Amino acid sequence: MNKNHPLEYHDLARIQIDTAIELYEVNNFVSALTLAGAGEDITGKLLIRIEKKPILHELQESIGQKTDASAKDIADSLNLIRNGFKHMVEAICELDIDVELQARILIMRAVSNYCLLQNQKTDAMDRFLDMFEKCTTNA
Repeated sequence: MNKNHPLEYHDLARIQIDTAIELYEVNNFVSALTLAGAGEDITGKLLIRIEKKPILHELQESIGQKTDASAKDIADSLNLIRNGFKHMVEAICELDIDVELQARILIMRAVSNYCLLQNQKTDAMDRFLDMFEKCTTNA
């Protein structure tokens, strides 16, 4: 990409998500989680602008049907680790966190939003999804 080329937000999100996947593939889960969270946030906001529902809202509705928790409490819970890292919440460092799983979940959420927004996947996204499709078909 030309360094002087204007960057659109969906491009920024794609770069963040693809880089998150590359970092995940080399076991850099903390960085993958952080970048995937940023990509998910951007794609979620872009989806709302075009009146489509981001994955976070889908999860809030689905979980909300099975619990009395508010949509805000559900979102806070789903974003606990990401926001804890992002905002330096000291208590997060005291938790026993499966960072690999948290990174995988956030990448999945980011990819879901990106696909809904752009109606396509990148090679990195296909590779990531294939990695877990093989796990479920071999189970």
